[in-house]
Amino acid sequence: MERRRLNSTPRPAALVLLIVLFGLPQVGSAAEKAVLQATHPFQEAVAESVSIGKPSPAQGDLLPEPPQLPPEEQQRLEQAVEWTHLPGPRPSPSKDAAAMFDVVGPSVPATGEAASPVERAMDAAPLAPGTFTFFQSVDLGGGAPSGYTSVVGEPSVGNNGAAVFQTGNWYAALSTNNGATFGFVNPFTTFPSVNGGFCCDQSVLYDQSRDLLFWLMLYLPDANTNTLRLAIAKGASALASGSWYYYDLTPQMVGLPTGRWFDYPQLALSGNFLYVTANVFTIGSNAWTNSVIIRLPLDTLSSHTSLTVDHYVTNDHFNFTATQGATTRIYWGSQSLTSWQIRLYQWDESSPTVSWTDATISPYPISTPSCPGPDGRDWCGRSDDRILGAWVANGTIGFMWNASQGSGYPYPHVRVARFSESTKAVIDQPVLWGANVAWSYPAAGVNARGHIAGPVFSGGGTSYPTLNVFIWDDLSPNPVTSGWETYGVMTSTGGPNVNKWGDYLASRPHSPNGNTWIGTGYSLQGGGANSNARPRFLWFGRERDGPSPPAGAPYGATYSPGTSPPLTVSQTTTVPITITNTGSLTWGASSAFRLAYHWYSATGGLVMWDGQRTLLPQSVGPSQNLALTATVLAPPTAGTYTLKWDMLQEAVTWFSWQGVATGDVVVVVQ
Repeated sequence: MERRRLNSTPRPAALVLLIVLFGLPQVGSAAEKAVLQATHPFQEAVAESVSIGKPSPAQGDLLPEPPQLPPEEQQRLEQAVEWTHLPGPRPSPSKDAAAMFDVVGPSVPATGEAASPVERAMDAAPLAPGTFTFFQSVDLGGGAPSGYTSVVGEPSVGNNGAAVFQTGNWYAALSTNNGATFGFVNPFTTFPSVNGGFCCDQSVLYDQSRDLLFWLMLYLPDANTNTLRLAIAKGASALASGSWYYYDLTPQMVGLPTGRWFDYPQLALSGNFLYVTANVFTIGSNAWTNSVIIRLPLDTLSSHTSLTVDHYVTNDHFNFTATQGATTRIYWGSQSLTSWQIRLYQWDESSPTVSWTDATISPYPISTPSCPGPDGRDWCGRSDDRILGAWVANGTIGFMWNASQGSGYPYPHVRVARFSESTKAVIDQPVLWGANVAWSYPAAGVNARGHIAGPVFSGGGTSYPTLNVFIWDDLSPNPVTSGWETYGVMTSTGGPNVNKWGDYLASRPHSPNGNTWIGTGYSLQGGGANSNARPRFLWFGRERDGPSPPAGAPYGATYSPGTSPPLTVSQTTTVPITITNTGSLTWGASSAFRLAYHWYSATGGLVMWDGQRTLLPQSVGPSQNLALTATVLAPPTAGTYTLKWDMLQEAVTWFSWQGVATGDVVVVVQ
């Protein structure tokens, strides 16, 4: 391993007159740097570089029946969650005091309850172009078996066409049919163990320009160090067949002494580089020492060869979060520990020099977050104010992070700050908050238009933890004046037994449908233990950008449900029903055509959209019918509901979206 220091280039002096004479200069130009030096003084440092050897190969096969984790291994992993997501230094007393006495309160409207998905209301034709649609919302099933899930879910995802790869604590899952079904990939055995063994903190990201899917994993420290393992699948066939190669990264590679270990690693891309960020702690005391960003060239990663990587390390700002959507320059942000500022870093692809400026933001409450739900379990307490969502697009840099209750906010909420990419001045700060629920753990992805969307949790008060999706595009209302546009996905049946949640979610542009997004999330179903955590894969966006149903494919169905047995809350039962194919498509046996359902309240509000699927045991041609025994999960609270039966073609359409009437039954849940 060879280490060398990169050369530096001088920066010009500030010339404010440039703004007056010529307006805002082009981003990245010498004139821009001069303007910024006058308006937002910046500093700079030269990154260092290190050589890393050739990658090692690995094979990760799909497992139809995942091996059961031994009890001692489950205990080790549960303890490991306590060792990761470690906090940085506490803010200074002056910053604490400022938050305590900030009584300005909310300056933007509260965001109400998440909206329901909108059904199609026309004959075999797309919805209105602006309709928000879930193209896929699927429980990972066998891809995330119950013994491998955690209430601290940390799910991440990437896709290469129909191949979708999703990870979380403590699983990896692969789908080869656009996320309709998933199989299990064992992260414990796909690669050889190192240091203290595989732990958690996985991150996935796909680079369409080189056809590379990246899978980053954290291994726990031994007495000396730990490892971040960067695995790469080149091409959809390699991903589908589990053919990987990998590089190992350690704190010592970036010049840190023995006795340090990486925590909380994340991935980001620019046009020609992959970036890995991480926090560094001492082994034993777990005291924070450094934050690091590592830059790896995509062309070399694609060639399976040894490579030279650049890195920047600091000890004065905790946690780097790099922007999604970067092209020729990467940005990242970090909260100040002493003042109400975000340090905004930038690194041009063509430069060895990292530069930064400090931008002032509004104070926000930073006490211990608390949002107990109806059962008294508190899922917000583990969160802190490190930046979680970051993006750059259309001349704007944005950051999102968690804040606590207080200062006029009844629940924990999400802070947002947007900056001009040219001037680094604050544009606005549209807070995502609720009068009756907490909002927390946002993830922001950037689509090909430069719009953002991603998953975010809500809950507390009268609501259990709920997975939602937000979107801010050219059709959204302005969050500053109208609150955020959000849509519900899945509500938990209770809170977590251990009062923990998080630590992050993921949102990425879909490939190749780059104007839509894929994302991750989870909920608790049937209990509050780790085994009750159910991860989900999401594919969402506007109808104008989504996958189109096959041309001229008429959908039609009628439903004749039998007598339903009495239902109790959260009960899983079976219901007899006969379905008739009134369209011209043949529904293949065990194909993408499936029967499902939606639950609505007595007042017409959506309770659960994505009901359990029932496979068709035989083909159903036009005008044919089929008697089924369908599986149904009852709502989590007692009451009167409408059960709406609905056929779907996975990854294509729900029949109701094609104007086909649902089969409605009134059901009393006790």
